[in-house]
Amino acid sequence: MSPNWNEFVRRRLPALGIHAERESEIVAELAEQMRTAYQEWIDAGHAEPDARRHAESQVKDWAGLASELRRAETPAPKPIEQEARGAWLTGLWHDIRYSFRWLAGNPIFAGVAILTLAFAIGGNTAIFTVVDHIALRGLPYPGSERLVSIEHTKPDQPEIDPWCSIDNMLEFRRRLQSLDAIAAISPVWNLVLTSGPETERLETLFVSESLFPMLGVKPHIGRFFTPEEDDRTRPSQVAILSFAFWKRRFGGSPEIVGRTITLDGNAVSVVGVLPEDFRWLGEPLAGSATNIEIWAPLGSNPLARSPRQVRFLKVIGQRKESVSMDQATEEVRRVGAALTTEFPEANKNLAFSGVPLERKVTGRLLPAVFLLLATVGFVLLMASANVANLLLARAAGRRREIAVRIALGASAGRLMRQLLTESFVLAILGGVAGVGLAYGFLRLIIVNGPPAIVQTRNISLDLRALLFTSAIVLLTAILAGVVPAWRAVVAPRGSTLREGRGTTHGNRRIRSALAVAQVMLAVVLLSGSGLLIRSFMHVLEIDPGFDPHNLVSIATQVPMNANSPQQRTNVYNRIREQLLATPGVQAVGEVSRLPMLGQNLTSLLEIEGHDSTVHPPEVEFRAASPSYFPTAGIPLVSGRLFDDRDSTQQLVLLIDDLTARRHFPGENPVGKRVRFLADKNGPWFEVVGVVGTIRHFGLEAEPRPTIYRPAAINPLNSPILLIRTTGDAAPMMQTLTKVVRTAYGSMPAYNVFSMEALVDRSTLERRFLMWLLSSFALAALFLSAIGVYGAIAQSVAQRTQEIGVRIALGASPRDTMRLVLGEGLWIAGAGVAAGIVLGLVLAKLGEGLLYGVQPYDVTVYTGSALTLFAAALLACYVPARRATRVDPLVTLRDV
Repeated sequence: MSPNWNEFVRRRLPALGIHAERESEIVAELAEQMRTAYQEWIDAGHAEPDARRHAESQVKDWAGLASELRRAETPAPKPIEQEARGAWLTGLWHDIRYSFRWLAGNPIFAGVAILTLAFAIGGNTAIFTVVDHIALRGLPYPGSERLVSIEHTKPDQPEIDPWCSIDNMLEFRRRLQSLDAIAAISPVWNLVLTSGPETERLETLFVSESLFPMLGVKPHIGRFFTPEEDDRTRPSQVAILSFAFWKRRFGGSPEIVGRTITLDGNAVSVVGVLPEDFRWLGEPLAGSATNIEIWAPLGSNPLARSPRQVRFLKVIGQRKESVSMDQATEEVRRVGAALTTEFPEANKNLAFSGVPLERKVTGRLLPAVFLLLATVGFVLLMASANVANLLLARAAGRRREIAVRIALGASAGRLMRQLLTESFVLAILGGVAGVGLAYGFLRLIIVNGPPAIVQTRNISLDLRALLFTSAIVLLTAILAGVVPAWRAVVAPRGSTLREGRGTTHGNRRIRSALAVAQVMLAVVLLSGSGLLIRSFMHVLEIDPGFDPHNLVSIATQVPMNANSPQQRTNVYNRIREQLLATPGVQAVGEVSRLPMLGQNLTSLLEIEGHDSTVHPPEVEFRAASPSYFPTAGIPLVSGRLFDDRDSTQQLVLLIDDLTARRHFPGENPVGKRVRFLADKNGPWFEVVGVVGTIRHFGLEAEPRPTIYRPAAINPLNSPILLIRTTGDAAPMMQTLTKVVRTAYGSMPAYNVFSMEALVDRSTLERRFLMWLLSSFALAALFLSAIGVYGAIAQSVAQRTQEIGVRIALGASPRDTMRLVLGEGLWIAGAGVAAGIVLGLVLAKLGEGLLYGVQPYDVTVYTGSALTLFAAALLACYVPARRATRVDPLVTLRDV
């Protein structure tokens, strides 16, 4: 029988002269230390007398120990402030050094904890950096909070882009008193540079001369446009270059200012170069181009002298500092209402409003931004829970050390500081490693992310990101360290030693709760990624309206000497003949604007016999050759396609099926006549056929009514060729490009696309979001499995004696396995149930990100639950197998 160590300590320890209850606690702590030393030697096979002598030798000098205890328990006189501060710093430095020494002596623990935190902190930092640059910082222009987007919308046709006419823009500029300046911006234009050694297609914006001063931009070299150069009655042929284009094409030569270049056959004088870091981040850049290379005055745009019915501009203004945003937007509404009264035909059914430009630019990104921030936040919580579990296990292993320190007089606050210092050291090391991972994550995001989002901003780790990382490190240290430190120090001290070799029941409950929380968060992330994956699959099933397989597009520019319509037609026919003579080419057609690129030109129609004065149809306009439709795989629904009869001045057009259903309900549109409202006295055009509807603006964007005119009536200066091949088009793209360039002298060939690639590009944002969320969801699954494993493994360690008794009483290995797996499945079940509830709530909030999928999709949640149960079973298997091997003869001696 084990000696009565309490009596032994009371006999040997001199009276301490302190409170009796406190003295009893110290005696119990010392007795437990001796009892543990005695039992360890007995378990190791030593004889009982030797074990007794070993235990008694734990304290050599009882009188000296009593003296130390009296000093520790007697309150010291309050030191002066400087001495207290110095002692505190010395103690903190001691704690930091001790933490590093302990981590160096436990490399497996340190490595697992640091890598777990590094992944979570790195992911949070990378995502925050992206979100910060695209959504939180605002626009990178001085006073950007004063910029206002002046919107023209059709409430009954929300799918129509809110473009403005140049006449309306000029009226707003004259009438609005709350704005300091107003500028207009054209859609992305394509101009072809023909001067120099190589012909090149350039992304171009036509802008008001007031744009750059309003944005607070200074030219890198040269100057910006003058008001006289932006006069549409006397347009000037001048241009400003982007910094990147100036460097790439002209080597950064300062002599570029004043030089003449040839754009679309016109001699244009370069007046300046923009700063290197300037990007226009507002519409219509988003989704159309990533880098504008040429900037030209709005007055030189071919549509600058169009009537008021033609709307092709985005308009922004800068409110005065003394005017609130509400006052400015209200004046925009009033002036818009006045324009509708004065010009009813041009502004019919339009609603005018002012919207802060920052909200306009970043608004569509906010749902995805919040989803990503929540995702990485969940992963951080899971990583913190895993590290907390590791620290709990470590605190349980240090219970003897902590008990002795308490017995020797260490305060709870002092021990809490040491344990929290250790968690802070872990978090800091994880943060340092996380910054390196964040850099790698950020490179992946920039390389694989949507160009219109990540490549128009200078996204990089900077001071704001590092401050965010510091805050994350602090939060992680608190989340991971407080509970283990509290359990080790503040929990009832007497129980710390009396629990014997196992962990406390409180620690077991906390670990189980942390594992349940991890499973819950993993279910949320898995179900969220599952919903996005199903949405993506539904998007891929959408019919774009044409057959993109084995289809190539090549844009070109007819020679400047092809001035007449017949000459331009001859150029196209020659190119088409050369392409058809190329082995592997099946068909060739031409069109004015390519599907999937999002470019548009709209027209208002009057339908003969219909009342079009109230809601005149607004349709997309395209010019196309007869062979365009069979080449693209666009079906003929009714009537006929263009043919040779339409090469003369016949007034015919085709409409798509959406136009027929929306504007000719219940009747056959073939044979009907329409005309363009831009020319109310113009001729009538006969509808000769109905073709299939194309999604010109992406798979997810609703298609828009579209009409087609024969390209032969007005031959294209910049035709876009569609070429269908008999096999995979990718190996032939270089050959086809060479044929176009050499078919009629020397011609440019640019925008060489595989149409399959264009269709894929329209899904890039959704694909990118799905990829990010799925990556973090897989990490969450891994972390949750580790959490379940840790909880079950520690539970098995705690219940070793209980399991040994069960085996001794006849429990089979299968029963033991079932016991352990049951506990793991209970953790998984509780986490899955809570995760499904939370996932349903969050999915409902993010419903706008889904396509063709309900937030409560049963398949997704069932799959997520089964995946988590499978992961929990795998995580529990090793502890369960270990439990079946418990030796009852060893464990019964500890009962």
